[in-house]
Amino acid sequence: MVKERDRVVKFQAVAQRMKQLSERVGSHLYAALSNREKREVWPQASFLRQLEKELREENYLERPLNELPVVVFDVETTGFFPEQGDRILSIGAVRAVGQHILEEDSLYTLVRSDVSIPREVSQLTGITEDDLASAPALADVLTQFFNFIGTDLLAAHHAGHEKAFMQQAVREIGGRSFQHRIVDTSFLVRVVDPGLKQSQLEVCCSLYNIKPENRHHALGDALLAARLWTCLVQDMTAKGINTLQDAYLALSLNKNNCTINNLGGD
Repeated sequence: MVKERDRVVKFQAVAQRMKQLSERVGSHLYAALSNREKREVWPQASFLRQLEKELREENYLERPLNELPVVVFDVETTGFFPEQGDRILSIGAVRAVGQHILEEDSLYTLVRSDVSIPREVSQLTGITEDDLASAPALADVLTQFFNFIGTDLLAAHHAGHEKAFMQQAVREIGGRSFQHRIVDTSFLVRVVDPGLKQSQLEVCCSLYNIKPENRHHALGDALLAARLWTCLVQDMTAKGINTLQDAYLALSLNKNNCTINNLGGD
């Protein structure tokens, strides 16, 4: 009798475990199918594939900085963790070539979202949920953004934030990885000023007497970062740093020198 009861208990435990696994697999399958449906209805998937092919043929590293077209951009978001559900609220971008900003060649758009905006984010950015209600969907915004940037190099200040959210957005809508190279202006500042201790946008802009205006607005921050970019290009070329390849080499040498100094070297 005891053995029979033990078999029943074990059977019930196994059955419950199988049910949980079935529910989990079912939810993952639903999510996968749902994402596949999103990817299938995005009309820019073929365009993105062609863009990725063209990007592989670009050689940004050896092009003269004074001739290099770049799109400097910024995203405002609900938080810092796209993998945990934070979403893009707005995108701002402006094109520059060498030391010149083409302010008329710019892009700004809000992004419709069903994610609640934290109060502090709304206060910081001025973006409300009512603003987003009539904004274009993420798929439409990505289409607009990729058409705008083409194969140009991207730049952003503390670019890891922008990269993480663009990777998440492209994966969610297009089922692909984000292939564009993004140069981080906060790293380039250290090429011209290796001893700089802080790298916030305002701090870096103050090195060139750039007044921080329209902060925490995607296009406003993109314009600030673009002004910083053009000043950095001017400063680097004056120091004989004429390409991104030169800049990365200089940055590497600066890091090595700092390591030697920290170890007590000459």
